[in-house]
Amino acid sequence: MSEQLLARAKFTVARIERDPLTEIHLFRTVDSFPFAPTLSPGGIHRGPTGEDLALHFAPGKCLIVGDSPEANQLIDSAVQQGVAAAIEVTGKYECLLFSGERTPYYLANSVDVTRVLLSRDCAAITLFDCPGLLSRTTGEFTFWVYSSYRQSLVRCLESVSDSRW
Repeated sequence: MSEQLLARAKFTVARIERDPLTEIHLFRTVDSFPFAPTLSPGGIHRGPTGEDLALHFAPGKCLIVGDSPEANQLIDSAVQQGVAAAIEVTGKYECLLFSGERTPYYLANSVDVTRVLLSRDCAAITLFDCPGLLSRTTGEFTFWVYSSYRQSLVRCLESVSDSRW
C-alpha cells in the first residue's frame, strides 16, 4: 500500500505504507552476514518476490527491512552467538519510492544517483540534505529516509520539479 506524495510528468514520489508491526533492524557484524554470507557492501538480499530484505550499505552494516521468520531466526542466532548486534530501529526510517523515467534527472539536482549506484545496488547517501539509504530496482529507486527528514525531502523535490517544468 502506498500514499502518493508528489506527481509530476514522468516522476512520482510515493510513501510506502508498511505494517506497523514489521520491525526494522540495523544489523552490525565484524564478519559476513549469516543470512547472506556472500553479500558485499552495496548488495541487497531480496526476498522471493523481489522485495528488499537486507540492504548492506557499508562494511559490517546492514539494514534489515524485511520481516521473515527465517531472517529473524538467523539474526537472533547471530546475536546469541555474539558475532553480531541487531538494533531495533522501527520508526526511524520511512520508505519512499521514486518512479518514472525522469527520476534520475530530478534526483541529480542533489546527487547523481546513477553514478552512485553504478557498481552497487544500495548506498548510504544524503539527498537534498536528508540522510538515508538508496536502493535501485528495475526502473525505480527506493529511499529509506530518516523519518524526521521526510517532509523536508518532499518539499525539496516539489521545488525542484516545479522549477524544471
